[in-house]
Amino acid sequence: MVSVSRLSFNLLLHAINKFRQRAGSVKFRIGGSGPHSKAYQQLAKTLDIASDVEWLGELTREQAVKEFQHCQAFILPSLYESMGIVYIEALACGKPIIATKCGGPESIVTPFNGLLVEKNNPDALAAAMLNMIKNYKSYDSNIIRQDFLNRFSSKAVLPQLLQCYQDVIENHIYKP
Repeated sequence: MVSVSRLSFNLLLHAINKFRQRAGSVKFRIGGSGPHSKAYQQLAKTLDIASDVEWLGELTREQAVKEFQHCQAFILPSLYESMGIVYIEALACGKPIIATKCGGPESIVTPFNGLLVEKNNPDALAAAMLNMIKNYKSYDSNIIRQDFLNRFSSKAVLPQLLQCYQDVIENHIYKP
């Protein structure tokens, strides 16, 4: 599983610890950095999960895409997300996602593309990771990718934006 963020990894690390107690070892690749990176690496050691976590550091856009393409699933336990572009990037690569109910993901995650859990809940996050692994074959990367194209590609979004602007102009909502 992969996670890419500039935010806190505290919740994710505690969930990995709980997951490992239930399911054993799985490799987690974590991309991103921030002022607390060293503290998170130390927390992984303290929780005895350092061997399960590979710290990737700051990723370029190209490196992030490669991580999405090569992972089995994407997980990001955000506390707040307005849209959740990083989730959509994973879906564009046909990968199932695990997200938290924190704003944006509720409109992105569906039963066939991933799992949604309560935020600030490492037990629920660990259970979702376990569920994802047990039911991994039920996630079809072609269906996930097609759903991305239908809902989030420029072909899907641009007509909606155009219609929005036309409605504004036609209804004289905007007066220059």
